[in-house]
Order: sequence, then C-alpha cells, then structure tokens
Amino acid sequence: MSSSSNRRLVGRLLLLWQFVVAYAAAASDTKLRERQLQPEELEDSSTFDLVGAVTAIPEIFPFFTLFANGECAGTLISPTRVLTSASCVQGSHPDTVRVGATNRTDGREVRVRCAKSHPLYVWPKFQYDIAVLKINEKDRVDDIEFPVLNRVFSEPSFEGQPLLVAGMGRNTTTGYAAEHLMQLLYGFVPEAECKRFYGDDITLGLHVCADGVRAGTCFGDSGGPLLSDLLPRILVGVVSGAVGGCADAYAPDVYSSVAAFADWIDDQEDDESCDRECVGCLCSFYSFMGRTGYQISRYFTP
Repeated sequence: MSSSSNRRLVGRLLLLWQFVVAYAAAASDTKLRERQLQPEELEDSSTFDLVGAVTAIPEIFPFFTLFANGECAGTLISPTRVLTSASCVQGSHPDTVRVGATNRTDGREVRVRCAKSHPLYVWPKFQYDIAVLKINEKDRVDDIEFPVLNRVFSEPSFEGQPLLVAGMGRNTTTGYAAEHLMQLLYGFVPEAECKRFYGDDITLGLHVCADGVRAGTCFGDSGGPLLSDLLPRILVGVVSGAVGGCADAYAPDVYSSVAAFADWIDDQEDDESCDRECVGCLCSFYSFMGRTGYQISRYFTP
C-alpha cells in the first residue's frame, strides 16, 4: 500500500473516531435526568459544581492527588504510593501528580516512577479496576496524615453512614471540569440493589455503590477517594464509574472496594516491579484511546 493510501486510511479512521466520540457524548446527554432536590438543598444549589458537589474543605483531603493532565485522581496512601483506578493508567501513567491539590495549579508536584494495575483487570470492565502509582523515592511525602485503608467490609456497618467523595471532574457530562477541589456527601447503596442496575458488570464483594441527590461523579473523578465522613477518615472505595454517564438519576456510582483489595494494595508497598511501559508517541496515543474508549463504553452500557 502506498504512503498516500496509508495517509487516507489514517484520516478516515480519525474522522470515524471523532464521530463515535461526538455520538457517544450526545447519547449520554439524553440519559441524564435531574434528581429532585430537597428544599434545604435548593438554598445552597448556587454552589453546585461537580454534578452536585460543593467546594471542598482542603484540610479534609491532604492526601487527594490530581494527575498532571487533570484526567484522573488518586489517593496518597503512603509516602510513595498513590491508589487510583486501573482504567486511569491504561497505556501509560502520568509523569507527575499533585499531592494535596485544591485547584489545578497548586499542590506538591511529585514524579511518578511507574504504575501497577491489578493483574486481573481487563479494560473496560468494572472488575479489578484498581492500580497503584509508585512515586520516586526522593519525592516521597512523609508530612501528611494518610487515610486508613478499609480492611473489612460489612454492609450493616455502612448503612445509614454518610460517605464523602472528592474530585475535580466535570460538572455535567458535557460540561467543564471544576477549577477547585469539590466534595460531595453520599449515601451507601446496598449491594443487592446496586446489582439490579449493573447485573454482571459488577461483582458482589469487589464493589461499593453509593448515590447522591441529583449528584455524582463524572469524567475526571476516576481514581479518586470514597471516604467515611467520620474520623478517622477511612478509605472505603476508589471511583470507578456509572452506567448512565454523570449523576444518572437511577443508577448509583460504582467504586472498587478497598477492603476487597487490601492485601494486594499492601503487597505493592514492597513490590518494586512495575507494569511494562509504552514508549514514545504511541504511549500518549494508546492512553488517549484507552481512556476515551473506556468512557464511551459506559455511555452504551445496557
């Protein structure tokens, strides 16, 4: 095949990809339904940003970590480990992240040595959607209080307990990303009820589901923390996704359960091996294609 034919083929593929992305965005937008706010919530609705969230109190989230490209988030769980979602590091990992970020320019910039995804994760599934970023030793962070990893999950212990999520993702499916760290109070959704929405897309025991009032996570929040709203802060889950886009009115958000992966997370503290990294411009290309395709797949989840 001639070089001109190759160029035409690449051009057609890029146009096709742009059409798919645009169609997915339009389709997901029609799925959004507003939740009914309570009167007391309407009083504060002017502060809504990241799909129902309010500006975060920085002191609560010193461990919140923002990827350099702003596409994902994570939680610093030790001086050299950031917990995030495996879908955030498909194809590549960020060169740097910002620990303690409260907006898109502040926070402590640290260099990422490599990433380790759970070995059973298969894109674009919800199962095993968890990964650890490994920070360069000389950039280690020792002077903050890390959240406590949840190690035993019991539904009765979470029923009625408020949960807290933080992020800087979009404020609507097709909207702009938040400029400041936002926080959102959530309610726990029992596994059986969550399973009714997602069926085989989730596995009981591997996931935690939570839901808000006309509120939820959106693109850019993936990998971020789901925490107990009580002290000490317990890291309960890692943002994974939702079936209907952002803050779908009927489906709860899905989080990878930290308790289910606590042993694997512990093993990464001493394991110095890393996933094989991609090289050169293909790295960025595969990373973009992987994350965009992952988002599109969520739009069309039945």
